[in-house]
Amino acid sequence: MAEIKITFLGTGPSGRIPRPGCERPSCRDARQPGSKSRRLQQSLMISSAGTALLFDISEDVREQWRHADGIRHIDAAFISHPHNDAYGGLVHIRDVLRGLGQESLAVYAERATWDRAEEEFSPLDHLNRRAMTLHEPVSAGPFSVLPFRVDHTPDPETHPTAGFHISKPERNIVLITDVKTIPEGSYGIIGQPDLLILDCAIFETIYENAYVSHVNFAEALKIAARIRPKRTILTQIGVTWPPYDEARKLAEGHGVDIAYDGREVVL
Repeated sequence: MAEIKITFLGTGPSGRIPRPGCERPSCRDARQPGSKSRRLQQSLMISSAGTALLFDISEDVREQWRHADGIRHIDAAFISHPHNDAYGGLVHIRDVLRGLGQESLAVYAERATWDRAEEEFSPLDHLNRRAMTLHEPVSAGPFSVLPFRVDHTPDPETHPTAGFHISKPERNIVLITDVKTIPEGSYGIIGQPDLLILDCAIFETIYENAYVSHVNFAEALKIAARIRPKRTILTQIGVTWPPYDEARKLAEGHGVDIAYDGREVVL
């Protein structure tokens, strides 16, 4: 059975880390050479048996592509929602494709996401735009990708958000990169995966309902406890988290792990 390689191209919030003028410990640490606290916008590559799938195409796609070692072709891309840290690189991915000698890319997104993309970005003639429908699987090489609903934005009609159940024989990955709550109906799709990759943009909430679009650490732990995956890795780590070394120890103390840009995980 071929291994699955998960490559975290970017693991940060929309504002990236470090931020100009930010003096939080995470930003100070991120300015040090080689720091794992330094983070570009969230994006992920999953590959196996010669098939490579890209999840979200951030504004940083050209810079973070240096982490995609060994990828010679992108078979398909999936967009979780219409925010710039998820689809802001739809134009910039053209440069990556040129470097690969690839003329076009099949990109799956919900219809509302494509409506916004077609208004905001031009040209998109290098993309094979495909409508993604919730609960309808997409086959790509050995993978089946099943999108499901998660709640992330206060305006779900124009900014719908999807999570992804990614499977191949005997392996299951669930990817939820932007979330505040998960509808009850989605838990049946999620199941108990081998690996859960979960948004945790906020370390702690200073006051109740301070963040309406992302879970904090305590909320992420509750989601993971309900899903009961074999392994959980938190991503989209924001500036309220401590520096990476301290953050990873804290996470491991609660039975989970955290990602960093360029990290590779093999299943």
